[in-house]
Amino acid sequence: MLDLAADGGKLIVRSKNLDACEVRWFKMDVEFSFSTNPFVAQGSGSYAWVLPQRRDDLKLASGGETALALPAEFAGQNV
Repeated sequence: MLDLAADGGKLIVRSKNLDACEVRWFKMDVEFSFSTNPFVAQGSGSYAWVLPQRRDDLKLASGGETALALPAEFAGQNV
C-alpha cells in the first residue's frame, strides 16, 4: 500500500510492506493546459509523455509514515 498526502510544505507518505519508493516531481502549468485544451477527456493520457523535472529515491520508515519536505525549487508551484 502506498498513499501520499500534502500537509502544508511537506508530504506525508503512508506505506505498508514497502522499503522504498521513487518520488517523481512534475511542474504543471494548469492555466496553460486548460487554455490550450479546456475539456480534455478524463483518462485521455495527455500527460503520459511528460518527463519529471526531478526524481528522488525515498527510504520509507518501518512505522508506515514518512515525511518528505517539498523541495525549495517547487515552492509556490503546481506539482
